[in-house]
Amino acid sequence: MVRDDVEIKVIERQTPISDDSVDYQPFGVKVLKLRVQRNQVTKPDLGPIWIQPQGYVRPDAKAADPALWRVYGTAGSDPSAGLGQAPDLWVAWGAGDERGFCVKTKDRFKIDKVPLPLDDDGAYYVYLHLIHRPEGPFEHRPTDKTLTVQATGEDGQVYGQTAVWLTVPTTAANPVRAHWDWDLDAGVSTIALRGAGAGPAQLPLYVSRWWPVRHVEYRPVDGVTAEFLRDLKITYRRQEDGQDRGRIDVSLGDTPLAEFSGELALPLHDYRLCTAEAFSFLDDYHLAVRLWFYWVHLGFSADQLLTFVPPDRRADWRAEAERVRDGLKGLLLPWHKREEVPDVERFDLLLDLDNLDVKYVGTDTHWQEFWAAVADGEPLRARIATLLDTGRVAALAKSVPKKKPPVLDPLANGLCDIVNEWSGQDCPHRGQGQLVTADKIRKGRQYDVCPRCGSHFIGQGARALGVAKHAPLLGNVDVIENAVSTSVLEG
Repeated sequence: MVRDDVEIKVIERQTPISDDSVDYQPFGVKVLKLRVQRNQVTKPDLGPIWIQPQGYVRPDAKAADPALWRVYGTAGSDPSAGLGQAPDLWVAWGAGDERGFCVKTKDRFKIDKVPLPLDDDGAYYVYLHLIHRPEGPFEHRPTDKTLTVQATGEDGQVYGQTAVWLTVPTTAANPVRAHWDWDLDAGVSTIALRGAGAGPAQLPLYVSRWWPVRHVEYRPVDGVTAEFLRDLKITYRRQEDGQDRGRIDVSLGDTPLAEFSGELALPLHDYRLCTAEAFSFLDDYHLAVRLWFYWVHLGFSADQLLTFVPPDRRADWRAEAERVRDGLKGLLLPWHKREEVPDVERFDLLLDLDNLDVKYVGTDTHWQEFWAAVADGEPLRARIATLLDTGRVAALAKSVPKKKPPVLDPLANGLCDIVNEWSGQDCPHRGQGQLVTADKIRKGRQYDVCPRCGSHFIGQGARALGVAKHAPLLGNVDVIENAVSTSVLEG
């Protein structure tokens, strides 16, 4: 019998919901945000607790079966998937813990987290990434799914669980999705974002990574956006400068918008452990292009690395797949020890379609979300850090200002105001008056709250929002001080 020593609540932005039903994002990635506490009545004596999907099997890098190398669960009810689960929706987490998302930890040497007993009445926040990657995305019809989330101890015993109903957004008739075109001989994949068939396609309204909304709203792609998507090109070069690391370039026609390099090892390309998405931003002016990268395998078989090679070319490419497989094992440190697995990273490139010289980027460092302005007229230069970038990673974490509670979500703390002010536009959904930052919001006072981003406003005065810039980070960017979050582990 499942015990109720641990309570698990589904969270929308920062608020618990009652019926545990949330949308996932078809053909994309969306976070399931959970609040975890020990039972507030019985106050049990608990050791360390991990959150994981029901049926998740802790991986074994030495196993002969590649299914035991994966560090993620799945959701659904397809009997053919094994363990009664469907393979098209992966459930993953970050922080490098194969046992699941550890509820309570402490930092060790600033680079590692050590599990601690869940021995207090605090509320802890856990993030599971719902990665929807069906076979044949242009033929696939998304369906609702069930996911049971469990809280387990070091001995594997279940101390609490909750069932979550993962629903297809009601307005998602034909979502834009990624189409990969792999030119094997050139070693290049071109990723286009488009709908299925000739019917009208749709984009979702922007969904925050760490403060997700319950329901994803889709809007028809208008003429300007449709033209942008037709001209948008995401080019993924499998190898850069002859090394087994890739490079991604984002461009609009001949205009470069962004370049991503660094630790994009071959399996990320060959097994497509990268998701490209587009969103309509909440102000109806900007558009966001998001790239996800996820490290959720301890190793790869040649068959896995051949998954997306056309059937008539697999025999020719098997030698290359075996070379990659053997190379991951034969390094001084094998893949599963050298890489942080599991881990999930993302970049949000925010664009003004009327002025591509003005760009912003949102990403994360040490459980903080931060936004930065890209140097005017230049493409974003960003990378996934390699071991040689250790110093830069430390400098980045040090340079992003630390924020104290209350919880500060940049989207609900004026991000729309910032990007619209710099773009010379006004958000039609903005409340009247002056923005009230998270630390100034008081219970019992009346505010005008934006229904889209959640920002609070008061009075009838003009906007007043100071913006400070800091030393360049992630290449050619300046961090926006007022668009840096508190630690997302605080809520």
